[in-house]
Amino acid sequence: MQQIDFTVCERILSSRWMLSILWNLQQPQRFGTIQARLSGLSRGVLAAQLQELLNMGLVTQTKYLGFPPRVEYCLSEKGLQLTDILGQLPEALAPDPA
Repeated sequence: MQQIDFTVCERILSSRWMLSILWNLQQPQRFGTIQARLSGLSRGVLAAQLQELLNMGLVTQTKYLGFPPRVEYCLSEKGLQLTDILGQLPEALAPDPA
């Protein structure tokens, strides 16, 4: 199992869009589909955020030949590990029952 650096978690949690992008990549998604699901996210910001997630090793990119060319983004193993951890936060942060 790969280790996830704390600075990666900090960067994702402090970003306005990264966490939402990660949640939308549970299944392979095309760029336009991701953008359509995240209202208010510009093409430029999405492209920059996806590139950063690719550089962090949290997302993979698959290019398909053909016309028109197609690119899909999906979580890597490291990205799946991180989303599993982040998915536990609501339960961990829930108030104790009185």
